[in-house]
Amino acid sequence: MTGRPFLVHGDSRRAERANRSDWADRHVSPDVSGLSPSLRARLARAWARIGLMEHASIAAFARFTMHLLALGAPPSLLDSAQQAIGDETNHARLAFALCSAYQGAGVGPDALAIDGALDGFDVRQVTATLFREGCIGETVAAMEAREAIDDTRDPVVRQVLVVIARDELRHAELAWRTFAWVIASRRVDPTWVRDEVARALSEIASSGHAANANEDLRAFGIVSETRRDAIRREALWRVIRPCARAVLEREPARCSTSSTTSA
Repeated sequence: MTGRPFLVHGDSRRAERANRSDWADRHVSPDVSGLSPSLRARLARAWARIGLMEHASIAAFARFTMHLLALGAPPSLLDSAQQAIGDETNHARLAFALCSAYQGAGVGPDALAIDGALDGFDVRQVTATLFREGCIGETVAAMEAREAIDDTRDPVVRQVLVVIARDELRHAELAWRTFAWVIASRRVDPTWVRDEVARALSEIASSGHAANANEDLRAFGIVSETRRDAIRREALWRVIRPCARAVLEREPARCSTSSTTSA
């Protein structure tokens, strides 16, 4: 459930956690009875991490919307991007509500550094960021959220995951629609895109994490790093590679902005 990462010059940014209660959805109350203090602390840390990533996704989609405007994108893509900002805000509030319940005190995000996030405008860099943040990041997030649902026992946590999984799937579809539109509109050289996609796929194929202390938290909606690595590899081979190949092998059409409003 990392959502869309907020990448600035190749680094993923997110805020630090802060003691505040205004980001927690007051209607979300998981069952904390019978949980030890140490388990509650671990769950609070895990859901804080998710909340901070979802919070960073708001910035990623805000910048994505600006990039769409700079590219002359059709209104259908802009409408979906605006909806995604609201989705990510809701995801962050849901995650911080779970974190706050386990913590026993309000938790939310501190200020997010955005310096350098809009440095210049280069269609190649925009396309590379779109593929990494959206086509890869959102596809993996959608599969991870769906995976987390199956083992979650608390119905409140389960419903949070259902909402996140539904929205992340829609965000992944938006990323692929946008990627296809950029390629079809010939705003960037196809040969360069193929090379950049190959680099991104190589990066995700070689990434991985050591097993961590959250291996036993799947009943509370937390996917372990070991399982996340497996989901990432599965997403790469079952979804990301085939989709990228389908987009890149499609005969590119010479189209104007006005002819792509059905994207």
